[in-house]
Amino acid sequence: MLAAFVDRTGPPEVIQIGELPEPTLRDDDVLIAGNYATVNPIDCYLRSGAAPAKLPFPYVLGSDLAGVVQAVGSRVTDLEIGERVWTTLQGFAGRQGTTSERFVCSRRDVCRIPDGVDFQTAAAVGLVGMTAFVGLVEKAQLAAGETLLIRGGSGAVGLVAIQIGKILGATVISTAGTPEKADECRRAGADHVIDHRAESWSDAALRIAASGIDVVWDATRNADLIGACRVLRERGRIVLMAGREAESVLPIGPFYTKELQMFGLMIPKASTDAKERAAAALNRWMEREQLRLPIAAEFPLTQTADAHRLQESATIGNASNVLGKILIRLT
Repeated sequence: MLAAFVDRTGPPEVIQIGELPEPTLRDDDVLIAGNYATVNPIDCYLRSGAAPAKLPFPYVLGSDLAGVVQAVGSRVTDLEIGERVWTTLQGFAGRQGTTSERFVCSRRDVCRIPDGVDFQTAAAVGLVGMTAFVGLVEKAQLAAGETLLIRGGSGAVGLVAIQIGKILGATVISTAGTPEKADECRRAGADHVIDHRAESWSDAALRIAASGIDVVWDATRNADLIGACRVLRERGRIVLMAGREAESVLPIGPFYTKELQMFGLMIPKASTDAKERAAAALNRWMEREQLRLPIAAEFPLTQTADAHRLQESATIGNASNVLGKILIRLT
């Protein structure tokens, strides 16, 4: 089968496109003929070696997949050949990734794609949707009537977090650095958008929500904990899910006197139960057309290296030309 893989870590140039052996189907597994995979920042970190991991070389890239069931193991009785399915959080903990013509994973990792939802949406929402759900619902416990502020709302996770925040009944404020990014945040449902290049985001947040913010979601590579502690009201929560090499100053006084909480979020470490609740909610919201992601670009499997270059231009280079998800077409 044709796949995008690496046999060593490094820049996008180490990505190879070639034939690999067909995956082995075990009793509890599902074989999926892939239609779309995606590129996420974590895929670039694993490929480059920035996120140290024991990779099973040759290592197939990719976390998300949407496709069609091609075969099932002997113990799988609730899926039929030909059903449309999606999976995510692959490529971790010694498992192969999804950027290949065919992919095998455990039945417990496979979700049906709801009627009316296309392959592109199912693939695009997977990892980022699960991240936003676990962060907002499981950790921060965002409630109706609360105010959510998202730093970095125009990224793929941020755009999904905006939508989930609105689904949960929150007022959503997002920061953005360009008019194009601001427009995308508004399209996702943000009630207010702050131009963080034109003014202090914390000043603007307190002007919009004078009584304070309930949850600050920081999706940037440089968390501003001073600003977060300033804008949060008593018993407010901070969620951090980016900034692997970052260091920040935590103002202890307001943090403890306001009885604030801070959560680190590494989605591969989420519990099985949390991931199952996330998958069920994402399916429900996609089916109701409450959750969608713009597609920033689509590449054929043979151009996976170009897709990684584009993702890195946004993740590391802070380019403004990536709004939404980057897809890899596998068929």
